[in-house]
Parts: sequence; C-alpha cells; structure tokens
Amino acid sequence: MGRRETAEEFRERRKKKRGEDNRRVMRMTTLILQLGISMMTCIFLCGIPGYFLAGHTGHPVIFPLFLLLGVLSGFRSCYQVIERFNGRLITGRKPEGQEGQPDMAPGRQPDTKPDRKPDSQKGAQVPEAGGEDEDELDEDPWI
Repeated sequence: MGRRETAEEFRERRKKKRGEDNRRVMRMTTLILQLGISMMTCIFLCGIPGYFLAGHTGHPVIFPLFLLLGVLSGFRSCYQVIERFNGRLITGRKPEGQEGQPDMAPGRQPDTKPDRKPDSQKGAQVPEAGGEDEDELDEDPWI
C-alpha cells in the first residue's frame, strides 16, 4: 500500500494544479482577444478606405468589395494565429530568446526522439559543382 500524502502535500498539489489551470485560462483568453483584434483590424483597414473611395468615385460597389477583402484577410489572419498557437502548444516550442522548460499542454511529454543525421551522413548524393540542383528550381522564393 502506498504512503498517504499529508495535508501539506495535498495543499501544495492543489495549489500547483490551480496555477496550471489559471495559466490555461489566461492563454485561452489572450487567444480569443487576439483573434477578435486581428479580425476587426483587418475589417477596418479595408472597410474605411473602401468607404472613402466609394464616396469619392461614386461607385457603391467598391465598399462591399473592400469589406469582403477585409473579412477574408481577417479570416486568414485568425487562421495563422490559431496555427501558431496550436504549433506552440503541441510541439512545446517557446518563442525565440526564451530559455527554460518547454511550455506544453498538460499531459504532453517532451519529444525524446534522437536528432536526425545530416544528409551527408545518410549517403545522400551531392550535386556536382556548376550543375543546377533540381530542388532549387522547384522552390518558389516568395513562399
């Protein structure tokens, strides 16, 4: 039979759990606020110029087009924020420059896989000097 924890140990465990729960709530709150601000900023930055252009040119179609452009860019911005948030949560990565323990979701274990060997150690063929590498031609520099 295992050792029973003392009242002091119980209080410490509960305090630690409350701290983790509070951090999780704060992260979700900041995510929701960031999504709202990102969406509204995109809509306003496209809607206001569209409104003035529609008033000056006399074409009422310009404002809805700019508003639609703002909504679509807002969705894209929110998608990127969510992807960044999920990637940080799942992989345990912290923003650059922060040291210490990884910031991970509760119950997740850090990745313990060994590092990959460089291509030179795998026996990969290196293209000859002066020749064009096919992979370089396929890559789009603007992505």
